[in-house]
Amino acid sequence: MVSQAKKAAHQAAAAAAAKGHDGVLPGSVKSPIPPLKLPGQKKVNVAGLNIGSVNVPQLRAFLRAKGYDIPKTGNSIGPEMKSALADFLNPKTMGSGPLAQVLKNTRITGARDPQAWNQKYGGPTTKAQAYKPTSQLLDNNGNDPVSSTSGTVDLRSLGKIAAQVGVPIPQSLADKLAEDTAGEKYDPQIHDVQTLIADQPQQAAQNQHDIATWFGQVQNALKTATGRDAAMTKSGVGSLRDAVAQIVSSLGGSANQGSGEVGAEGADAVGTLQALGNSQDMLNNDLASLYQNEEAGAHQQQSAKDAQVAQQLQQQLEDLQGARGQLKGATDASTLLTILDDNNKLAQQTFANKLALQQAGEAAQLNGMKALYYGSKANSAPGSFAGASTTSLQNAANAIAAHVVDANGKPLPGMTPQKAAAIGATVAGVYFPGGGVPTSWVQSVVSPFFQGS
Repeated sequence: MVSQAKKAAHQAAAAAAAKGHDGVLPGSVKSPIPPLKLPGQKKVNVAGLNIGSVNVPQLRAFLRAKGYDIPKTGNSIGPEMKSALADFLNPKTMGSGPLAQVLKNTRITGARDPQAWNQKYGGPTTKAQAYKPTSQLLDNNGNDPVSSTSGTVDLRSLGKIAAQVGVPIPQSLADKLAEDTAGEKYDPQIHDVQTLIADQPQQAAQNQHDIATWFGQVQNALKTATGRDAAMTKSGVGSLRDAVAQIVSSLGGSANQGSGEVGAEGADAVGTLQALGNSQDMLNNDLASLYQNEEAGAHQQQSAKDAQVAQQLQQQLEDLQGARGQLKGATDASTLLTILDDNNKLAQQTFANKLALQQAGEAAQLNGMKALYYGSKANSAPGSFAGASTTSLQNAANAIAAHVVDANGKPLPGMTPQKAAAIGATVAGVYFPGGGVPTSWVQSVVSPFFQGS
């Protein structure tokens, strides 16, 4: 029996086959990944494919047809292919299909720029990176470590320590951590490129020296050959003349009628041999000039190559330094925000703790005052100030005021603060025969009447 999951997959495949050119059924939501048209197939919905049934060579051919300079052959999805797919696919519609699982650790950029991709990661005919093959530019997931800028620092452990000791994290630490993070990631690469740049002039000089040496060896060999050719021609002409003379002499010299014809033919042979020697000399001279031109061209061509390599290295250094600066800036900002947030939380917690302590202290103080009051009241004599109720205290204060001020609250004629205090003490003694009236309480009753007078 077909499981519900397989049945749903078959239904999805049937629906995908019935979709229009944009891969969407009328009135339906777009599929997670737009269908890819692979060579030899009508449509392939990448999100719905079982990875075991993916024809990797056809997918490879598809990417090459889109302009990605990846190897023509291969039965696995390696770093180059993952990176090319990440550049081509849309990150907003990746979904969770089998291919998405294969690329789950690959950053999907969706740049869809084969030319730019080829310049960084393509084959040797298009890649501009100097001295580094693609396998060293991408990790196993097809990600470029140089292009990755996370901009985050884990401060959880430091935040816990700060919360325990109650000391805020220094904000200056953000820049230091950002510098360390950026340096750890990019400084080794920057150092390698700077080393190559420093070595480039010496390498360029060595290249020119090698060209001069190689062509110098060729010219020396040509000079040696030229000298030997001249010697051979001279020797051959001399030998041929001697041979002709001997032949003519053996024929009886001028006495023989045929000796003249033999001598003439011998002279022609000597002339021909001399002409061949002269022709060889001309060829050797032409070769020497040709080699000189070739050497000049080789020097010029090598100079152009060395200049291009130097320019590429300089661009690579600037890219690394720029990426380092971006990572440092992003890390600095992110870390600073984290530190500020942690410090704000710590300040809020500290304030809450202080407030709680203050409230606890106030509560304890109030409870202590209450305990002292009730204890004093319980031990005080009947009719004493210490055992008086609030009403009794207010009645005594009103009686004091009646003896000190008029109906308008103004001091009576001739009344001074000292007299008012003495009258207040006498009146309070009447209301609290048990004694214990504090002078400060009497002062607190009468002093408001004399303020501003």
